[in-house]
Parts: sequence; C-alpha cells; structure tokens
Amino acid sequence: MEILKLRIYLFLFSFLFSQSNTQQVEISISTTMDIAYAGKIFLKTTQRASKGLYKEEVESKYEKFYVRMFAGGNKTVGKILSQEDQSLLMYNKTEKKYSEEMFQEIRKNSGIPTLKDITKMNPGGGRGNASSSDSTSSTSPSETERQISRSISNNFYDINGFKCRKISTKISDANGSVVIEEWVSSDTSFFVFVENQLSALISSYGGTHTKSGDSSNWIKAIDPNRKITTIPGEIIKSSIVWENDEGKNTFSMKREVLSAVFSEFNSNEFEISKKFKKVLELD
Repeated sequence: MEILKLRIYLFLFSFLFSQSNTQQVEISISTTMDIAYAGKIFLKTTQRASKGLYKEEVESKYEKFYVRMFAGGNKTVGKILSQEDQSLLMYNKTEKKYSEEMFQEIRKNSGIPTLKDITKMNPGGGRGNASSSDSTSSTSPSETERQISRSISNNFYDINGFKCRKISTKISDANGSVVIEEWVSSDTSFFVFVENQLSALISSYGGTHTKSGDSSNWIKAIDPNRKITTIPGEIIKSSIVWENDEGKNTFSMKREVLSAVFSEFNSNEFEISKKFKKVLELD
C-alpha cells in the first residue's frame, strides 16, 4: 500500500510539473566549513527551479577578518539559467553587477562556459570556473595503505521533516583519517525535479551535469573492486571531518537541507534587479 501511494504521489508530482510554469521548487541548504587557520565559512544556498528555469543563490560569510578580506568580503552571488532566453547569467547581488553568456556561444566553446562560476567554492576558499560538469572532488587520503569501515543504521531520524537513515564511513591511513556521516532520505521528488531541470539546461548548451559524489564515490576511488552497501535516496544532512596523524581536526564541513517546498510560480524570483550593471566578467 505504501509503495502504491508513493507511485501515485510521484505520478501526480510529475504531471504537475509537466504543465506550463505554474509551480516551482525551492530548496534551502546550509553549509559550514571549518578550515585550520582560516576559521569558519558559512554558506546559505537557495536553489529554485521551474520548467526551463534554474536559479542558485549563495550567501557567504567569513569568521576571520583576513579571510573575509581575501575573499572580497561577505557577499551574495548567484546564477540563472533560462531555456527561453537561452542564457547563463552570473550576478553579484552585493555589488549589483552581472555578466551574461548566451548558450550559442557556450556551444562554440565545446559546452564550457567562459564565465567564472562564482557560486562554486573550493574548501580552500577559492572559486572555480564554470564547466560543463560538476566534478567529484579527487581529494582523498594519501596513497598509503588505507582502512575503510562503514555502517548503516536501521533507525530512522527526522531531519527537518525528512525521514532518514544514517550512513557512517571512516577512511584512515598513517597520515590521519576522514569520517563521513550522511543522513539519507528516500523522499527525492523535489531534488529529482531540480536536478532534471538543471541537467536539461546544461545539456542545452552542450554540457553535461554530474551530481556531486557521496562517501561511496570516495570508496570506489580508493578501491574500485570493493563491494559497497548504500541507501538509494537524497543526502539531507552530511558531516565530513578530517584529522591528521596527531588526531587534530584540519578540516570539517557540515551540510544540511533546511527545507524543500513547492509553491506558485513567481517569475520575479528568476530575475535580477534592472538596476544591476552589466560587466564582462565578475571577480
């Protein structure tokens, strides 16, 4: 009976969004990174998607003054992809500036945008360039002999209204360890819709979208032949903690989906202010 209800729900959800732009999904995500000597970095990400539209906005705040100065200060930046306009738009809400690149120009560049994707932040504080895919991090413990332990809880946890099970993974070697905890929910409808819209838009300019990896990707990168038990679904909450060989934390990151809802379509939420100044490239 529960499976039947889920299938009916997914069918109605898919039917709803197969129509014209009458609905949109909004996902709110909180991320906190704590980097040795650099302090904490706080990110609040809002993803919005409707048929043929995707918007991602990131508000960043820095604990340490010198890191904040190096990063250009606390700011709010974002990007908008539009199927109708055939455009990729990057904007800095704090400085009231934006840059735009048309899909046809990106196609000429093998599906790789020339605009810097200012919504992407590396753990070290720098920002990467926009590309045709979001590659999984290649960072992993050193190439010495590693030990891997992994467990999946049978208990269910309520994380902001999502029913989740917990996966705990530890990868260690002589240089230290990384502990990864993930709370996974089978309620994926909102996330699948957003990912599908983003993927379709990136495909429109000749790129390929790859969703960020999880702990199973880390393990496969270390030992491709290792059998991994996992849970299908969406990671609602995660925690990553790196420790050196002295047991001291060198880096940690916590990410949590605060909410995921659908509402009436509002075209204004996929636009920027007409007062923003257009520039060739954002810093």
